[in-house]
Amino acid sequence: MIQHIKNHLKNSNMGYFYHMNHASLYGFRLIWAGVKSIIHGIFPVVWKYDGPKTIIKIYSELRKQKHIREMMKTQRENETE
Repeated sequence: MIQHIKNHLKNSNMGYFYHMNHASLYGFRLIWAGVKSIIHGIFPVVWKYDGPKTIIKIYSELRKQKHIREMMKTQRENETE
C-alpha cells in the first residue's frame, strides 16, 4: 500500500500534502457542484448552468496533468480491447 502511494505521488509529481490539498479541493468543488445541481433540480431558475460549468472546468484543468492524460490513454486502450 505504501509503495502504491509513493508511486502515485511520484507519477503525479506532487508531495503528499500538496496532493492531499489538491485532491481535497477538487473533491469539495465537485460536492458543491452536486449541491447546486440538486438545488437547481428543485428550483429550476437557481444555478441554471453552475453544475455543468464547474464539471467542465474541472475536467479541463485535470486534462492538463500528465498523469491524468496517461490514465485516460490507458483507459481508452483497455476499452478497445
